[in-house]
Amino acid sequence: MRRRSDGDWHALLGRRHCQSSLTAVFWLLFTLVIAGVTAQGSVVGISGQYGLDVQAIPIPATLVNEIQLESPAKFTVFKFGLDSILDLNLDYGDFTTHLNGAMSVAGLERCILEASVPLGGFVFKPEIWFAAPFESVVDINHFSNWVAIPPGGDLMFVTARCTMSVQLGGLDINNLFMIQDVNFPNPGADFAPLTYSVQSQSFHVGDILTVSAEVVPGVTLRSVTHFFANSASTSVMGWSGRGSVDKDASLCDDFGFRETLTLSGIEYCGVSLWLSLAVDPCDPEPLVATGGGTISGMWDLDVSGSFSLFPIGISGFSFSTSLCDMITMRVQLSDTFEVESASFNCRAQIDTGIMQGSVSANCSFTAADGFSFLSLGSQLTHGTISGGLACGIGKENNSLRLISVSPSLSFRFAPVTATVSARFGRSGLVQGLMSLRLVF
Repeated sequence: MRRRSDGDWHALLGRRHCQSSLTAVFWLLFTLVIAGVTAQGSVVGISGQYGLDVQAIPIPATLVNEIQLESPAKFTVFKFGLDSILDLNLDYGDFTTHLNGAMSVAGLERCILEASVPLGGFVFKPEIWFAAPFESVVDINHFSNWVAIPPGGDLMFVTARCTMSVQLGGLDINNLFMIQDVNFPNPGADFAPLTYSVQSQSFHVGDILTVSAEVVPGVTLRSVTHFFANSASTSVMGWSGRGSVDKDASLCDDFGFRETLTLSGIEYCGVSLWLSLAVDPCDPEPLVATGGGTISGMWDLDVSGSFSLFPIGISGFSFSTSLCDMITMRVQLSDTFEVESASFNCRAQIDTGIMQGSVSANCSFTAADGFSFLSLGSQLTHGTISGGLACGIGKENNSLRLISVSPSLSFRFAPVTATVSARFGRSGLVQGLMSLRLVF
């Protein structure tokens, strides 16, 4: 009998891991459904949507001598991407479950299971994530792409999370507990190792506790405490969630702890003020305070600033203002009160009786480059048909150029919605998309 090599054992473990992951997903969903139906004695309500997206990206033309042209060609070859997404909700009384799954040309991408379980005054929301490891790359045609990390095709356990919320004596308490694979690849970044298997996983625990209360009428005190966790999102291919576990479980060789206290709703001379204090023993600036205020009226003015208490220093200031809910302007100032950046947004609604829609304009400036970007957009709806057009103008080689034009057309024939869109750049078609959604 041939003795199994290390490679054989690794392959066998990988196959068993994939099978156990899929089996766990199935039995967990089945158990939740049966438990809910038994507890409520009622019919299960099913709702959700199924989506199918087809993306097409043109490949640069190549001559017979294998020279790839930089200039666009009238006729081209496309490469396609196909995404199939299922979003399913099962409701039985107060007990609900949610399933989100996705497949693509690269195979299974994710399976996310969520539930909401009320128990007395408490509400528990457990989650379990399975996903395949992906990384972001730039292919030979200079396009961004996502590839499965070998051995590939396996749904791996990524994280188990549980959110508990309750109101006790005027306190709003929300606690997020997480068990997470802190080594799992970020699909939006490059991944240096050549493979990622179950032997590469490392699971840590973290917790984020949020407590808020109204200390006096109109004034709210909010506390956010991180234990071996941070506010960054956890991401897998096509899905993300609030909160992430710290990779270093022995932060600062001590207890991993961060605290943020925020006091809001303070009224002084007609100005609404807020103050926030962040405590991080591991940071070079362990105590940082931020604050701001809002002046209401025809022009709603928001002013905020940030400064460190140990050591004492000013990080910068910003202010924003809006007029009639149509125009918004935001300016960022440095610690020497010099303008670092500014942005301007305008949006207006259109109603002609037989047609409704909106127009918008956004532009941004920086102190280093001056005007940096301008986008213009419009959206019109007539009955079951909607159309949109967006244009982007940016600076290139110290001159303004039309960067992109994006038309879209959508048809709604309940319960199906079909959308066709395209994005054109200076070199022609950049991407085409056809999307179908079935709502049930």
